[in-house]
Parts: sequence; structure tokens; C-alpha cells
Amino acid sequence: NYCATAIQVRWRAYVVERRRFTVVYTGVALFQSLVRGVIERRRMARVRFSRVLVESNTLMRHESFASIVLQRWWRSQVANQLNIHMAATSIQSCYRGFRAYQNYVTLLFIILKIQGLARGHLCRVRLKQKIATLNVAPTNDIRKNQNLTT
Repeated sequence: NYCATAIQVRWRAYVVERRRFTVVYTGVALFQSLVRGVIERRRMARVRFSRVLVESNTLMRHESFASIVLQRWWRSQVANQLNIHMAATSIQSCYRGFRAYQNYVTLLFIILKIQGLARGHLCRVRLKQKIATLNVAPTNDIRKNQNLTT
């Protein structure tokens, strides 16, 4: 049950992260398309006003270089955010694993103690029954009844 829950938690986190990435990626693509549209409209306006062809080509090259620089910067920001998120997720996962291991060791120790107590109790009950079946008066000294327990 714990394993299934852990798998479900990780799967749901992956799905949420994938959706978040898709939203960010869609936003970046939309932003790029808006910037490219503005750049193209500006370029077309320059052409309409019958500027010199050489000047138009020079401006187009500068504007496309600016959009590339802008895209590169935006993608690096998105990548940095994803890396920070993945690092935090990894740290949280390690800490949760450590806590689960500590809980496991504690429970194992408690279980072993309970088993030891139960076995000791059952052993004492069996010894009393054996003594009772032999019709021997019970004594506090175990050494006197050693021959009865074999």
C-alpha cells in the first residue's frame, strides 16, 4: 500500500510538472509569435513607406538577431527554474526516504521487542503447564526443576 501510494505521488507530480512545462512552453511560443508578428509588421511598414531595400534588409537582420537573443534569454530562465525545481524535488525525495527508513528501523526494533516478550511469556506459560502436568509443586528455583523441563 505504501509503495503504491509512493508511485502515485511521484506519477501525479510528474503529470503536474509536465503540464506546467507545457503551459510555460506554450507561453514562450505565444510570446515568440507575438514578438515576431510585431517585428514583421514593423518591417512591412518600412517597406510600405518605400525605404531603401538595403536599409530594410539591415533592419530585418538586427530585429531577427534581437528576437534570437530574447528567445535564448527566456529559454535559459525557464531551464533555470526547471533545474531549481528538480533539485528541490530531489532533496525532498531523499529526505522523505531517510524519514521512511528511520520509521522502518524504529518499527522493526519495536516489533522485535514485542516478539521477544511474547516468546518469553509463551515459554513461561508452557513451563507452568508442564510443571502442572507432572503434578510437581512449583518452586522459585529453576535449577531444582531442570530435570522436569527436558
